[in-house]
This record gives sequence, C-alpha cells and structure tokens, in this order.
Amino acid sequence: MLVIYDLPNRDCDALASNGEILCENSRCEAGLQKYKTEYVDPIVEIFSRHTDMTIIAIIEPDSLPNLATNMGVSKCQEAEFAYK
Repeated sequence: MLVIYDLPNRDCDALASNGEILCENSRCEAGLQKYKTEYVDPIVEIFSRHTDMTIIAIIEPDSLPNLATNMGVSKCQEAEFAYK
C-alpha cells in the first residue's frame, strides 16, 4: 500500500503542509499536467514493474476534507476541479 500525495494545491488551507504543485486557474491545467508527468507517471512506471503484486494506492486522504471545509479560500476553490 502506498499513499500518494502532492495533488495540485494540496492542503489548500494549511500553512505547514501545502504542496509544491500549484493551480494557476480554476481548470488547473498546468498543475494537473505537472502532477501527472512529473509525479504520477514515475510512480506508475515503478508499479508496472511489479505485476505479480497487488498494489493499493490511496490518493491524498487528508486534502479532500481540507478542500471541502475551506471552499471560501481561493486556493481551495482553484483545487476543486483538479480533485474531481
């Protein structure tokens, strides 16, 4: 099992744990592209070497509640589309 972090605008209202990949607008195109190519694709490549194993990946278990409870924060509003 692996927990995958670093969604664009992760922990959008947290000061200490916010992420390095940012949304630049409400569609978050650049942030999602960076997340996919620089972060997720290398993980998928590693997973693909282990076809004999069951791999469970959990995506950002704490960022969704942070987003849901802080939709008044612009950084969280930008992250909404990316999370969906």
